[in-house]
Amino acid sequence: MTESKNPEKTYLAAVLTGVASGVARALADWLLRWC
Repeated sequence: MTESKNPEKTYLAAVLTGVASGVARALADWLLRWC
């Protein structure tokens, strides 16, 4: 997984990571409200 010649994949990975962290945070907040 060392494709440094593909900046698009790196950008997509960064975006997906950001979205995943945002969703995880939202889920954690939602779960904490129900506890």
